Amino acid sequence: GSTSRDAHRHDWFAHLAARHAAGEAGAAERAIEGLESWLRHDRPGQGAAWAHPTDLTARLVHQAAGFAWLGNAAPAELVALAAGSAAWHLRHLRARLPLAEGDEHRRVAHHAGVLIGGLTFPAIPEAREAWSEAASLLGPALDELTFGDGSDRSGAPAFLAQSLWLAAIAHAVARANGVALPARALS
Repeated sequence: GSTSRDAHRHDWFAHLAARHAAGEAGAAERAIEGLESWLRHDRPGQGAAWAHPTDLTARLVHQAAGFAWLGNAAPAELVALAAGSAAWHLRHLRARLPLAEGDEHRRVAHHAGVLIGGLTFPAIPEAREAWSEAASLLGPALDELTFGDGSDRSGAPAFLAQSLWLAAIAHAVARANGVALPARALS
């Protein structure tokens, strides 16, 4: 159900990390223990956590935010464990890029996830190649979503809002990492 899907999207990790940043005692420990447990039990490519590729992007978004909020409180071992998982996320998203008509929003999600994951975990061997490619493809994927006046081509404003949110997060992560995205990715 949606509760299981929500748990796999890791918004709880970002939420706890934000509470740590706000000074709540114990929030960092709960975030760290929860993510470590999830990572140790996950089987890349298998199960409910891997059924919906947009959930992979959501995980990468929430992990990027969570690690930013945790800062030095995040143990190096957890960051390394998350990077190993993120490498699988990048491979999975890149290998399953949806190309059919009607998949435009999913393409934006895939590119945003790869860009965010590659920049958040630069130690992944293919990270630079992956995020560079995603950065060049994000703008054209966004262009597919709207008419020249900015109105939604598919008549699905919730999906357009999600796509724009993911693109904005990708831009924020790029900026935080000192990466200038192509001008076309900004439209």
